[in-house]
Amino acid sequence: METIKEFATRHRLHAKPDGCGDPIILGKDLSRDSFLVRKQSPKRREFRSHIFEGFDGRLGVCLMYAKKQQWRDAKRMLESVGCIIRQDGETEGTAAFDPANTVQTELALRLIRKAPKIARAALTEEQRKASAERLAAARMSKAA
Repeated sequence: METIKEFATRHRLHAKPDGCGDPIILGKDLSRDSFLVRKQSPKRREFRSHIFEGFDGRLGVCLMYAKKQQWRDAKRMLESVGCIIRQDGETEGTAAFDPANTVQTELALRLIRKAPKIARAALTEEQRKASAERLAAARMSKAA
């Protein structure tokens, strides 16, 4: 069973505590499209789309949208890759997904609008020296 912190580390994301202190991976604020919603709802972390821990060895994705059709489309996509819908509201809902399943994981990350950072290869000492020399030469030519 993978925890939310291990999942976040593996995908180079950050897990932050919600209002109760439970770790969640925050996504974009997809429900605050309209001016009226922005003014009336408090600005709290758990009122955004996010990934959370739970559901017997699975992680959960909580999606909150401004329009009904957005949630219906997301729900259809989640069900098509084998995620289990746990809560189904008009414009929001939660689904359980298996963090070991790459298709479900990529879809959950895409739906909360959170892309994992691309891992970069470490430079060798020779590459680092060559890069430093090129930078120094460029700075010298610019100063002259």
